[in-house]
Amino acid sequence: MQDAGAEYRSIAELAARSGISVPCSGNVPVKLDDPDSVWFIDRGAVNLFLVELRDGVDQAAPQHLLHRDSGHLLPGVTPDAGAGDRDTTLSLIAKGSPGTLLKRLPASLLSQVHPAELAEQTDTWLTAITDALSRFASRLPRPTALAEPAMRRTLAPCTLSVRRGVVWVSEPPRGASLFMGIVDHAELAESGVPHEGMIPLTRTSWLNLFDEAVLSGESTETLARQGMLLRALASFHAVAFALERVNRRLAVVDDANLERARTGSRQTAEKVARQRLFNIYDLPVDRDASVEDTALEDALKAIGRHEGIDFMVPSRSGPSAPPVGLVDVLDASGVSRQRGWVYGAAGWGG
Repeated sequence: MQDAGAEYRSIAELAARSGISVPCSGNVPVKLDDPDSVWFIDRGAVNLFLVELRDGVDQAAPQHLLHRDSGHLLPGVTPDAGAGDRDTTLSLIAKGSPGTLLKRLPASLLSQVHPAELAEQTDTWLTAITDALSRFASRLPRPTALAEPAMRRTLAPCTLSVRRGVVWVSEPPRGASLFMGIVDHAELAESGVPHEGMIPLTRTSWLNLFDEAVLSGESTETLARQGMLLRALASFHAVAFALERVNRRLAVVDDANLERARTGSRQTAEKVARQRLFNIYDLPVDRDASVEDTALEDALKAIGRHEGIDFMVPSRSGPSAPPVGLVDVLDASGVSRQRGWVYGAAGWGG
């Protein structure tokens, strides 16, 4: 927290005085994996990507998160290594346009920045990150309650969001809520990740509250003045990674279900096409037998309607028996004895 009698400095001024120059380009990306550092975009512009690695090898295509021009601040984010030995590591990297230069600063120096300026930079960051996290949502839920700075009230079960900006709400008890319908913020505290009992809400994020709870709200500037912002931001980054990890698993399941549906649809379309191909007389298909087993029967029935012959198709004696042929049908129908019809080179005749 800034001393009452001290003068504030702008982030650009701090970067010029104390920042370490770090070139950044597409071929020379910068890992933003140090939570004790921040990076100020002194010149140029960067694109921020979420990467997923296992033993240093990419496991998925980098996910673009946001674009930032000069004058913006990029906080350091602790990589998420997952819970198991086989889990991947999620982390952030910045790739700059040609000529981009970053200034690396100790995060502790941000206490010298005016809380309003720091809050503006942080709110821009939070809004962009929650926009990226909500990309898998088919539609954003309609909020039934709105959080506001400096609020403190008892809320019934609801979907809590904000009308504008960013509002940090206090953490409900364990099991009483889910951030964006997926992550219980209170459960992460038991896993040893950085934790602060505040949850940031933006226009594209929400909190599903299942039980009645007393919640308070604070602005980002208030947290900066109280010296809580960096801890709260680190806690949010842990929640964001947990949410992204679940989102990716759900996306894999969705892709598998979609591929299964496509395969089933393709097989159905092929079956219908075969039925139409073999059903050259446009007869109704009203049984489950395969098209190959009914082609002869359908053709003979068409001939029978034209010639006044009632063809009888015998059943196969067993699964391994040879298929029913024309001679079998003629014998079963008694055509050659009753009507004297035979089929020769010249066609049907008596």
